[in-house]
Amino acid sequence: MSYRLKRIIKLVIISLSFTALWIFTLGRSVPRIQAISDGLFIVGLLLFFWGLITLTRASNIFLSTNYIFKLVFRRNFRAVTYHDYMSEREVKADNEGAWHNFLVGLSYLVISFTIANVIL
Repeated sequence: MSYRLKRIIKLVIISLSFTALWIFTLGRSVPRIQAISDGLFIVGLLLFFWGLITLTRASNIFLSTNYIFKLVFRRNFRAVTYHDYMSEREVKADNEGAWHNFLVGLSYLVISFTIANVIL
């Protein structure tokens, strides 16, 4: 079995575990099929946006916000230019893992919408 397939299977098992946790703890007040749809939607949404942020390298936004907060609120922060700070903390996107998260999240969202519109 290839490394990529192992990563996808591991991601699916972990995400379905979180979905099962949602179903058995927070989804007791609704019918079972609606709880499955809700659990898949929540886990799918998190995976989808996590993959999307990583793919587009939007995590650099969080680094720039961190720089501003450090500059304003920390006394012992050494005064470096923004360019130097960002070059030290360059975020390298793991596009392979990001694609896995993005596609698995998207498939969970499609399954959730299908369950919600067809069965419910």
